[in-house]
Amino acid sequence: MNTETEMYLKCNLCDKSHKYEYSDAKYNAIEVEWIATNKDFYLLHLEPIIGKEYSIKLNPPLTLKMNNPFWAVYQNPSSSLNGIENEQDIKEIRFCKCLTSGIIDLSYERASIKVIVLDSKKIEELNSEHKPDIQWKKLIDEGDSFNRYGSIENFSSYAYLTVNIESDLGIHAIVKKENYRSYIVAINQWDFHLNEWILCKIPLNKQEEERYGIKYDV
Repeated sequence: MNTETEMYLKCNLCDKSHKYEYSDAKYNAIEVEWIATNKDFYLLHLEPIIGKEYSIKLNPPLTLKMNNPFWAVYQNPSSSLNGIENEQDIKEIRFCKCLTSGIIDLSYERASIKVIVLDSKKIEELNSEHKPDIQWKKLIDEGDSFNRYGSIENFSSYAYLTVNIESDLGIHAIVKKENYRSYIVAINQWDFHLNEWILCKIPLNKQEEERYGIKYDV
């Protein structure tokens, strides 16, 4: 149930809810809708600024402690509505560390809240290797899953990997290409009760690049 300290948004099909856990050691972010400050638009078309207050919409299923900070992903309006389609969509992604500053609307099915942005990171901002535990990363690690359900789109400086298993669960991975080396820098994993983005820096070897179809000089 919803309390003063915890928000509970239940699954549309059952009572389960993904419990978000904030950690200083893991950049795990929830996917939200950033509402435009200009009434002529619905979604925010400029990246959130540290120290500013914004309105966001949260989607179920999600359980969130109201007094704790949390990471939320910002995507431009086009990729928020239609998915990532080009390199500019990738470059404009931000991981925003937020703190709840007020409640606009709250029920078991939906929530709109006000947040203060405490920090913001670009997806290629981590300087050292960072390999957090990622539940569904095995979908791209296992060759059979990627061969059957995977796809890749190569851009100039990035590649975008997708594994979608009959819309039941899946993963998106953003790969940064630099000086003929590549790193997974962000992962979006999802299933019935989870839609989570994770900031990382996981190096890929030549065998993995070949398996996924990563190409340079595109």
